[in-house]
Amino acid sequence: MATYFLSFRIADKTVNAKTYAERRQAMIDAVRTKGLGFWDGTTSFLVMESGLSTQAIAARASAPLSSVDDMLVVIDPEDMSMRHFGKVDHQEALSSFFRFPGKALPVRGDANHLGVTTVPYFMKASSSCNSRSPLP
Repeated sequence: MATYFLSFRIADKTVNAKTYAERRQAMIDAVRTKGLGFWDGTTSFLVMESGLSTQAIAARASAPLSSVDDMLVVIDPEDMSMRHFGKVDHQEALSSFFRFPGKALPVRGDANHLGVTTVPYFMKASSSCNSRSPLP
């Protein structure tokens, strides 16, 4: 089980016939697991537990959002992986803080893959890896 941080910006307008509140709730419903830790005490930041990968969380959370109007960043602080969705200003600067940065891949309809595109498992970087440079 891992802890994830989700930060997001959802446009305060109707997109694809969904209001801000509907898109925000759909994103929460897509990632929240009953019985696991969850906190949403602010308007655009969540802390949650999940057995899914950073990529899987990002794919599920971004599914109800608009890539043109909304933005999402999912972070696993333990392995320092990060996935982003939508228009992210200064993407290179954001990515430079993480060992495993990347763009969220879209949800696939393949039930054998939990509805998401699979991503290789990354072992934790050694403690000697303290560079903030983006990976090649």
